[in-house]
Amino acid sequence: MKDWVTIPTLFADEMTIDYTSVLGGEAQTLKGDARMEFWGVFGQKLDKFHHAISTITIDLPQPAEGTSQPTEVAARFNSNVTYVQESAKNGSVMNAGGRYEYRLKYAPDAPGNPWKLSYLKADPVWFTGNAALLMDPENA
Repeated sequence: MKDWVTIPTLFADEMTIDYTSVLGGEAQTLKGDARMEFWGVFGQKLDKFHHAISTITIDLPQPAEGTSQPTEVAARFNSNVTYVQESAKNGSVMNAGGRYEYRLKYAPDAPGNPWKLSYLKADPVWFTGNAALLMDPENA
């Protein structure tokens, strides 16, 4: 989905992205437009991409008397990813799979769904194909 209008409504005002296990470096805390610029680099430069998620687990406590609604929850899921760049010199496809850890913050005054993504951490398990598509799709 290349819906660059709707996707930002899923994010908290400030979010931390930890792709250090994939890209190295440090986790990044991004605000405003910088959140979309991070993903736009990949999505706007690739011919096609697909993320299939499964086995979603959300740490959301059961309601009980005397228990208040949480303002933050953790979630985990498995993911398979395919990137395609037809002009890539070293292979046009990259496939990867792994796990993600998310944190969602409750923002009742925000537009749309009040649960907003505030933290994302990737834990890759396997890669096949042209891994350079992940880093620099235009020069892969």
